[in-house]
Amino acid sequence: MDKIYDVVRERWVPDFPEERIRQSLLKKMIEQLDYPKNMIAVEKNLHSFNKTSFNAKQRRLDIVCFAKDDKGALKPIFIIECKAFKLSTDAINQVIGYNYFIKARFLAIANSEQIKTFWYDNNKYVFIDFLHKYQDIIKMEKEIGCLSK
Repeated sequence: MDKIYDVVRERWVPDFPEERIRQSLLKKMIEQLDYPKNMIAVEKNLHSFNKTSFNAKQRRLDIVCFAKDDKGALKPIFIIECKAFKLSTDAINQVIGYNYFIKARFLAIANSEQIKTFWYDNNKYVFIDFLHKYQDIIKMEKEIGCLSK
C-alpha cells in the first residue's frame, strides 16, 4: 500500500483519497495560514473529549485546531471534516453532530475541490468558502469572549 506523510503526526500513513485531502489542507493551514502545528490534532478520537458519549469510541475528528484560553488551557476552536466525495448536507450534519461534544466555535467540511467554513451566529449558520488565517480565528474567538472565560 502506498503511504503519504502526515505533517502533524510526523509519520507515514496509508494514502487514501480522504488522507490526501487532509494532508493537502494541513499543509495549506500550516504553510499559508499560519496555524501552529502544535495546536492541531489529526484523527482525534471523539471519546477523548466526552467519555460518556454513546458510540464515541468509533468516531474520529479529521482535524481539530486548538487555542489557549487566558489561563493557558487548550480549547478546541475549529473542527474540520474531510471528504473524498462531494460535500453534502450529511457532511455538514456530521460535523455539527461531532461539535455537540466538542463545542468549537468554527466548523468546516472540505474535499479536493472546495471548503465550506461555518459558524453559528444569531440563530443561524453563516457559511464562507475559505479558511481564515489562524490569527483571524483567534481574534474572532476573543471578540466573542470564548477564550477569556
